[in-house]
Amino acid sequence: MNDPFRAPTPDKTDMLALRALPDCPKAQPPNSGIDGVELKMTKRNALAATIWLSLATGASVMGGCSTAETHSYPSTPHMPQTVSLINTATGETIWTCDIPVGKKLDIRFEKRADVAEEQNTDTMTWSISGVATTATGRRNSLKVPPPSHRLLKVTERAAPEVPR
Repeated sequence: MNDPFRAPTPDKTDMLALRALPDCPKAQPPNSGIDGVELKMTKRNALAATIWLSLATGASVMGGCSTAETHSYPSTPHMPQTVSLINTATGETIWTCDIPVGKKLDIRFEKRADVAEEQNTDTMTWSISGVATTATGRRNSLKVPPPSHRLLKVTERAAPEVPR
């Protein structure tokens, strides 16, 4: 009976072709594994491999869903920045920050996108810190629209700008 999960065994012509390759001194038949150990794809091994790949793929996709949306905007003398949050449903500018030169603005939207959409609201937290440091200072917060109704707009102020 022909088993679709079992790899075919090499015939003599395959073996001769492998031996004839001078650049491949360790050429092995197609089904020999590492160090000549034969690899057999049984139904059980195929099922285990399929389950493992499905779980690994699912974990990598789901891993991205659990993190909050974060952004970081540094402001330099030659690229001073202003960040505004706009409610796209109304066109209203909800919040604006002129980032001081030599500092960076860290923004985080606390809820996952699907949760924020379901609840029709999100919480934005932000802080300003040195460009080369991690934000450890006081974080401010504000209730904001869900992702489908908000836009972060970044504009550059006139450069060069001297640090204050």
